[in-house]
Formats: sequence, structure tokens, C-alpha cells
Amino acid sequence: MTPELISLTFSSVAFFVVNLYVRSVLRNSGSDRKVDPVAVEALMSSIDWSHADRVLDRKKS
Repeated sequence: MTPELISLTFSSVAFFVVNLYVRSVLRNSGSDRKVDPVAVEALMSSIDWSHADRVLDRKKS
């Protein structure tokens, strides 16, 4: 393969990848994150709250 063909192939692949990335950014821009209430409840119930006072009240440390 000649250097020109390698350069053309690389440029085409790079253009395709960047194009897909920009399209996904534009599609998702301005939309809120999807929140799963069941997953939030599961996370909140599995958290160890015994050290929450040290996180919330920084004056004690």
C-alpha cells in the first residue's frame, strides 16, 4: 500500500469515528439523565450511614 492510500484510509476511518461521536453528543445534549427509582432505592438502602456525620459536618474533623 502506498502512503497516500494509507493516509486516505486513516482519514476516512477517523472522519467516520468523529462523525459518530459528534452525532451522539448532539443527540444527547440538552436531555436529562435517566433516573431509575428502583436502583436509587436499592443504593440508598445499601449505604453504610454510620459515618455520615463526619461527611456532613466537616467542623468536627
